[in-house]
Amino acid sequence: MARISQFTLILSALWFAGVLAGIGLFLRALRFVELMPAVGYSEALIWALPALLMAVWLAVALLWYRRARRPLPLGALVLSTLPIVPVAVLGILLQPPINVGTGILLEIGGISRNLRGGTVAIGAIVALLVYLHALILGAAYRFGKEKQSLGAALAGSAQSLLPTIVVGALLIVGVTQAVTYISIAFDDQVRYWSVADALARGQGYPLRTFDPEFASAPGEIPYWTDDLPIWPLAMVVGFAIFGHTTAATYAPLIVANALLPLVAFLAVRNVSQNLILAFGAAVTLVLFPMYQVYSLGAAEPEPLFHLLLLAIVASVPRSQSGRLWVLCGIAVGLMVVTRPEGGIYAAVTMAVLVALRWREPGVWIAGVVAAMPTLAYAGVTWLQTGLPWPLHRSTYFGLENLQEHWIGFSTVGAEYYGEQLRTTTSGFWLILVLALVLFTCGSVWLFLQRPVFLFIPLGAAAHIFLLWLTDAGPALSNVDNPPDFFRHMSHALPYAWITACLGIFALSAYVRQHWRQKLLVLVFMLGTYYCYQVLITPEVTYGRADILLPASKVRSLLRSDTYVMAQDILAHPFTLPEIEHSWQDGVLFADAWDYLGFRANVFAHYRPFDMHRADVGKPYMMASFYAGLFAYLTFALAALGGVVKRPETTKRRKLPQLANPSG
Repeated sequence: MARISQFTLILSALWFAGVLAGIGLFLRALRFVELMPAVGYSEALIWALPALLMAVWLAVALLWYRRARRPLPLGALVLSTLPIVPVAVLGILLQPPINVGTGILLEIGGISRNLRGGTVAIGAIVALLVYLHALILGAAYRFGKEKQSLGAALAGSAQSLLPTIVVGALLIVGVTQAVTYISIAFDDQVRYWSVADALARGQGYPLRTFDPEFASAPGEIPYWTDDLPIWPLAMVVGFAIFGHTTAATYAPLIVANALLPLVAFLAVRNVSQNLILAFGAAVTLVLFPMYQVYSLGAAEPEPLFHLLLLAIVASVPRSQSGRLWVLCGIAVGLMVVTRPEGGIYAAVTMAVLVALRWREPGVWIAGVVAAMPTLAYAGVTWLQTGLPWPLHRSTYFGLENLQEHWIGFSTVGAEYYGEQLRTTTSGFWLILVLALVLFTCGSVWLFLQRPVFLFIPLGAAAHIFLLWLTDAGPALSNVDNPPDFFRHMSHALPYAWITACLGIFALSAYVRQHWRQKLLVLVFMLGTYYCYQVLITPEVTYGRADILLPASKVRSLLRSDTYVMAQDILAHPFTLPEIEHSWQDGVLFADAWDYLGFRANVFAHYRPFDMHRADVGKPYMMASFYAGLFAYLTFALAALGGVVKRPETTKRRKLPQLANPSG
């Protein structure tokens, strides 16, 4: 390794000081906007110092590279990166008392008092330092040795970082959202783990019944269940890893939530072939406040179901690909036996695929593969009850139910949802109308550009329509309970949001190509900021003015349920009782047990870890927002060089254009 010169050491020190000051400026600006400190706007003058230091570093680095025409030696790279971790940790331990905001060490003090917040802060700080290190050094090298313009150098450096930044940001968002706001509610979950118990003992698949009032004839007791097998089978694996505890039941949901943003990104990219749209749609979907808390955090198989919904979109091949058709069929088949609504999406998906690509053998292979899990479960119910599929207790459909749903949605629901989105009832209606317009534009774009993906808007529309046709009672769609009603409607949200984002993409085509990508970055960055602003205070009564959103809120985003973090579930597992089963007239039933006593004990166990506090969960929301923000910054810089595209990973295999084939 070449000997490191004294000038290189000085340059590395300037680099580190400049980046440190730059991050201090960045976080100080975010804190000032977010918290609106009472000290006044004169504090903004202090930002001139870190801005000046950052400018000095950039000038020195660029001029040196321009003269040397060679990259910084590897030893200097290591030397300028290693101090990041100990300096950040030292800052958290010492917490300097000078409250001037001229560096990052002063900015992390507020959240570092909480060990969880401090841990997240260390990770965010180190990641940001390494990110800026790679971005600026790459740009300076291109600017100096390759004699590119400053804009082209920044664009090239950002373009080379895109794969790492995008995947890393999506995983950070997935993990940080997966570990927060997990509802401890066992009213439905208990049935799933009772099925897992029976499967683990090899007894078979238990069914359950409801009161005779749901029977279609006197004396008949219909067999009914929505405890489909995917979550119980995942619980069996969890029991083998974590024991017969709550950690085993929640582990599949946590893993599914962690992967959800990445799969959503692959799904939108498969449809649009646009990286910016795919990233923005994935992040804003997962961070949407009510979706995050009421659906992804529910003690239900929703995360697994939505992951499979998005996997279907991601696996539909754009050409005749046998492997992808098999994956598509597997995703469709597993989706059907995850939630009762899966049958709607499977029927719509296969109908569209067969209608448009019936000549391809892969479509029929996907259909056969998809039918296997369905037929296997239907065989189990047929052997026990003589029915090909369990009956649902809410089998009453009628047009009059549309009116009942509309009355509840337009009164109780609109007011509630408006408050959760930190706006007024009128603001909620404006948001809903805008979403419908974008959904329509996206559907038209799919019809004209990607007709094979029309199952996306058709599936969402069919699900919402059938839900509103169902009797509006506590059995399925209780309009008087807006959070639960939203959870049932949210099964359509992934497909509806993809379609709406495609509407944004279609409308952006009317903007000049030079500005189109920048517009997409701006739109989704503002959407991410909106979601972040709501999620950082889900447990607080909204009562303060906000820069972008009105106030006067009276209800919290969090319900009265106990919400905990994944680390508390894993670190403090609660042992679950093993539910026994017995055969009665050829049907496997769960035996009676003290459910109410168990429910009281498990709530008492997790009540000390409840997240209804202002300081719990916020660092994780901040980490998600910062990860998204760094990615948007990279997209914006990459757009300086033209169309944002996926760079080649090897010289032997040229990857296809993934930016904007339709112009």
